[in-house]
Amino acid sequence: MTIWGTMYYNGEAGIKLVEFVYTVLFERTRRGVLTDAEVKQVEDALLANPWAGAVMASTGGVRKVRAAQESRGKSGSARVVYLYVQEQATIYFILAFPKNVQGNLTEGQKKQVRALVAHIENEEWPRRNRQGGTQSRRS
Repeated sequence: MTIWGTMYYNGEAGIKLVEFVYTVLFERTRRGVLTDAEVKQVEDALLANPWAGAVMASTGGVRKVRAAQESRGKSGSARVVYLYVQEQATIYFILAFPKNVQGNLTEGQKKQVRALVAHIENEEWPRRNRQGGTQSRRS
């Protein structure tokens, strides 16, 4: 899995607050759905409260939050599916979808998300711990 992310630090203490990691699936599904500015708004909201989203059943513990889309109003908003790993202070962005097209994940998407969560838990966390994090893609 190819991933990249953004880290936020407490400027005074230099302590990592949280790291956002964008999966390839997220980057693919957000195209045409969320702008970089809208993704940044989601990051800001999750930085303030990483438990903000409701846990989605049968997904391995991922959450979903509403993402406001510029000039589309609430009915035109999108959903961002993410996994928060408190022990690592890391939020993995899993996928995005427009609410007016899809109300929730399909069974196929849930299966795909569960597999991705298992991959993150079994392969990505140990690898990241050995390498000391991810490369920054966004500033």
